[in-house]
Amino acid sequence: MVSDDFINDCHIPSGTFDNISECKYNIPTHWDLGKIYKRLILSVSEESGKDIVHTVIEVFSSGIVDLIENYNSSFYYDNPGSIYATYLNGCVPE
Repeated sequence: MVSDDFINDCHIPSGTFDNISECKYNIPTHWDLGKIYKRLILSVSEESGKDIVHTVIEVFSSGIVDLIENYNSSFYYDNPGSIYATYLNGCVPE
């Protein structure tokens, strides 16, 4: 499967990634998050000239993921330009 190949290629370890049980608020749907990532990936790809596959890997390997998927914050509600600027500035969560 493509996902298994990606996991193996990126050396993603097995583990428990439960960021939902500690959430204090309603979490965004996978569609909501998909839209955020889609806009960010397309913006990064268009501006950098990199192909989509490399951009997906680059974005999902960055600290922006922790910001977007922190459901106790409202970062994923920020406008796409702000999310893109945060990504470009290399802003990572503390």
